[in-house]
Amino acid sequence: MLNLLRLHNGYGVRGLKVFCIGANVAVLALEAVRFRMFGPVNLIVAVPILVETIFSIVRNNLAPVVDC
Repeated sequence: MLNLLRLHNGYGVRGLKVFCIGANVAVLALEAVRFRMFGPVNLIVAVPILVETIFSIVRNNLAPVVDC
C-alpha cells in the first residue's frame, strides 16, 4: 500500500522512498521468519514481496527528480 502511495506521489515527498524501502525490508524479514516456521508453502507470498523490495530499491530512470 505504501508503494502505491509512492508511485502516485513520485519522488516529490521527502523521505517517502526510504520509508517504503524500510517497510518492504521489514515485511521481507517477517516472511523469512514465517518461512522458517511453516515451510516453503509461504514462497507464494515471499517471492512477490522480494520482487517489490527490489523494484523499490532500483531507481526508475524515467521518473522525474525533484530537487527541494
